[in-house]
Amino acid sequence: MIQKISIKNQATYDNIGQELEDLHKINFIYGTNGSGKTTISKIINNANDFRGCNLEWLNDSPIETFVYNQDFVKKSFFQDDKIKGIFTLGKTSQDIKDKIESEKNNIDKLKNEIETNNKTLSTKELEKDKLEKEFEIKCWNQKKKYVNNFKGAFIGFLGSANSFTKKVIIEINNSSDEKTVEFLKTKADTIFNSSLNKILEISNLNLSNISDIEVSKTFKIRIVGNDELDISNIINKLNNSDWVQIGKQYLIQNDDICPFCQRTVKDDFKEQLEKYFDENYLEQLNKLNNIKLQYETTMNNIVLQINNYLEFDSIYLNKEDLLNLKEQIELIYKNNFDLILKKVNEPSLNIELKTVKDHLEKIENILKIANSSIKEYNNSIDNIEAERKTLKSQIWKFIVTEIENDYLTYHTHLKNLDNAISGITNSNKNKDKKIEELTTSINILENQITSVQPTIDEINKILNSFGFNNFKLDKADKNGSYKIVRDDGTDAKATLSEGEKTFITFLYFYQLLKGSTNAENITIDRIVVFDDPISSLDSNILFIVSNLIREIINNIKNNKGNIKQIFILTHNVYFHKEVTFDKKRSQNLKMANETFLIVKKINKISKIICYNYNPIKTSYELLWQEIKENNQSSNITIFNTLRRILENYFKILGNFNDDNIINKFDGEEQIICKALMSWINDGSHYMHDDLFIDNGDDTVDKYLNTFKKIFEYTNHLEHYKMMLGE
Repeated sequence: MIQKISIKNQATYDNIGQELEDLHKINFIYGTNGSGKTTISKIINNANDFRGCNLEWLNDSPIETFVYNQDFVKKSFFQDDKIKGIFTLGKTSQDIKDKIESEKNNIDKLKNEIETNNKTLSTKELEKDKLEKEFEIKCWNQKKKYVNNFKGAFIGFLGSANSFTKKVIIEINNSSDEKTVEFLKTKADTIFNSSLNKILEISNLNLSNISDIEVSKTFKIRIVGNDELDISNIINKLNNSDWVQIGKQYLIQNDDICPFCQRTVKDDFKEQLEKYFDENYLEQLNKLNNIKLQYETTMNNIVLQINNYLEFDSIYLNKEDLLNLKEQIELIYKNNFDLILKKVNEPSLNIELKTVKDHLEKIENILKIANSSIKEYNNSIDNIEAERKTLKSQIWKFIVTEIENDYLTYHTHLKNLDNAISGITNSNKNKDKKIEELTTSINILENQITSVQPTIDEINKILNSFGFNNFKLDKADKNGSYKIVRDDGTDAKATLSEGEKTFITFLYFYQLLKGSTNAENITIDRIVVFDDPISSLDSNILFIVSNLIREIINNIKNNKGNIKQIFILTHNVYFHKEVTFDKKRSQNLKMANETFLIVKKINKISKIICYNYNPIKTSYELLWQEIKENNQSSNITIFNTLRRILENYFKILGNFNDDNIINKFDGEEQIICKALMSWINDGSHYMHDDLFIDNGDDTVDKYLNTFKKIFEYTNHLEHYKMMLGE
């Protein structure tokens, strides 16, 4: 069943759009021509063809729609010489028909049970949602109550009531020791409020064999020239090889002139000097320079490492002792380096460096002590993490213990609801499966007895009963189709009047609702739309069409047949009055299975208005309203009202013989009757015959009494009672 229709950007509907809501099984839509009714029927027929429009179905289960409008008339009657046949159930196998009807009733029963189940399911799901929300609130209140004390334990569950509740449910079987809230608060202050992070240990001192450098033999060896030369005797005697080495450099720079006596040096003396400072001497001198560089590099690296330790942010490092040791090492380093430079300048010297070994060992001990403290601190952090874990578990144990009674109530109700939801879901699955089995069975049975002949017989019966005797429906040569013929069998389609064409097309559609042009779909559920079905019909046929549609409405009200919902759209107030009539209706109010809508065009835009009563009143109804209020009318006014009612009503019926009625009255009543009914024949407004009636106080009562008897004598007393609400 369609629950809501949304229309936007179509014809006279703007981009804001309109919605047909509160739709029921029976929906009456009134609107003048051009107001936007046909757009509604076309959207129901196929909403996918209209962008921005949508149909909302009950339980998201679409049903096939059958729409009677001008498109259907053109498609069904004018486009083909042969009208497509309507397959219905044949009359030859009553047992099979009864079986089909029984299984369809079972399907409807199962669908109703599913719908009832779905309502119950929706209720249970709402109850479950409410239950979960209520428990969630209780859990969240626990969080708010203790968050300031136990925030460290709640981390990860602080931003969502749903996640906090899930954590509570997970912790419900927590087996930790139960602790008092005072104990937990005190413990949490210590553990959760400490900013504890592990500290990296200090790297060891890289000494780079400084001890070996300090005791190197190179510093203790006297580096002198070749002892085997004559010149070596005096150099050794004077012990001035370093002085000679320096002088030799000046000699080279001064073009072999002695820097001391200013005389030119002989070649043999120069040769003696070159041989004295031989390769061995140069090799020893080079070795000395290398070890000097090695010592300088190593000591600079050691000092740099000590500076890095001093910059290291750690409470465990004894920086005061470290700084003192650094200063001592730098002093030793400076003195040692001065000695080495002196040795380089005077290679024959024998020097001994002061060692920094003891100082470096003290630094290593300082680092060892610091790292030991860091390890102990890091170990304590590991222990605190374990304590934190234990404390968190104890806190959650406390939380779930406080809320345990609420949880047990929640869990019990939740289990019952889950069982109910599961049971309903499984029940619906079984019912759906049963519906599939019954549908398959119905299709098999239908194929055995479907026929187009019952439709021909039914339409011809209706045509004959209402006086359409000059044409009828017959089987066409083509299997499963019809043709329209005269009594002699000749084709009558081309000579039918517009009214006859429309009427027979309506009857065709009416029979289509009972069957299908496809033999396999004659019993499927369907939604029916009538869009101005009497727009081009004679007034004589209005009541025929109205009665046929009311038969469909009554079947829907009684849950009979496979039509599940109907939409009736019209601009004709008389037709609207006929199809909406229901003797059970109270004070024109809508009934439980009805919807009344009006489509209006306001400023060229279609608007849809819903009413909780039948909003359409004809001028004919207003005339009857005057009779109900006759105490406010004059004699002439009430007389004219009665005459207009008779004119409207009996002219619609047609072929009304007033003489037979007038003759049923005597005396004064006959005069009144003749005066009232004369207008029916000529429609003139001449002075009425009540000039012969005594204008006493009871004149109006006489009019009304005769008026009522006219309906009684014509067997239309029920209409009289209906219009006066009796």
